[in-house]
Amino acid sequence: MAHSAGALSAIQAATLTFGVGPTYAISTSDTFVDHHAWYDGYGDGSHLPTYNSYGGGSALGESYFLDVGAIGYTDFGDFSAYVGSDRAAVGGGAFNHVFAEATVPEPSSVALLGLALGALGWSVVAARSKRLA
Repeated sequence: MAHSAGALSAIQAATLTFGVGPTYAISTSDTFVDHHAWYDGYGDGSHLPTYNSYGGGSALGESYFLDVGAIGYTDFGDFSAYVGSDRAAVGGGAFNHVFAEATVPEPSSVALLGLALGALGWSVVAARSKRLA
């Protein structure tokens, strides 16, 4: 089933599917990120995996898309990473794996947090020792 959003890159397809927020990386492998994706061409399977019944086995970059005619996945020559929610299963398992970038705090932020917690702990100990004295 074609969609009306136009031909989408794998990054755009991930944003459409999972929402705006994290930075996405796409891979044809589920074990590492290769920044490539399988693309279905309207009438052209050259960028689908070879185990697909009509795939040519040539993956493209995660930001690639081609919309040659009217807007939408509607014309011969259109290439999209997303052409319908069930297309990967119907199309022979051409799955694009999506990885979301994890945010890791900067070391200086962690150091400042540690310093603040240490100061807070020291003030609690100092207040208890004054009370006991």
